[in-house]
Amino acid sequence: MALIRTQSTRFERFLDALYIPALLRGFRVTTSHLFRRRFTQDYPEEKRTLPVGYRGKHKLNLDAHEHVKCVACYLCGTACPADAILIESAPCPPGWEGRDRYPSKFEIDTMKCIYCGFCEEACPVDAIVLTDAVPDVLEKRGQFVRDREDLVRQPPASWKR
Repeated sequence: MALIRTQSTRFERFLDALYIPALLRGFRVTTSHLFRRRFTQDYPEEKRTLPVGYRGKHKLNLDAHEHVKCVACYLCGTACPADAILIESAPCPPGWEGRDRYPSKFEIDTMKCIYCGFCEEACPVDAIVLTDAVPDVLEKRGQFVRDREDLVRQPPASWKR
């Protein structure tokens, strides 16, 4: 395959050295933004509409007996590319029929999490889901680790969109 060389004039090379074509392209982009319709949102009063399929805060579902649906199979932790899920399993207490193990410790480090949804897809019993709730704004690093009790808690009514 032959490489085709184009000859540029001395004047074109001079303009390129002064960055004039690049400056003109930049001005064109800037002026095109001046004439677009502006978008303003009164945030606390007006909630933003989230796109379909938005993946927000994690939630652990409960079964009919109000027990965590998770069977501690470790598939969600294995599927997580960010290694943000930590599970420790234990034998089920008496009264938990239909399964052998449950997660004695289930933590998600939301600072590591990339909200990809792989944990939700990997779960064979639909125990973990990503809701449409916007993740919290927190101040300390330790607050980003959500434990089992926090994941089971129902989202407040303000999360409903």
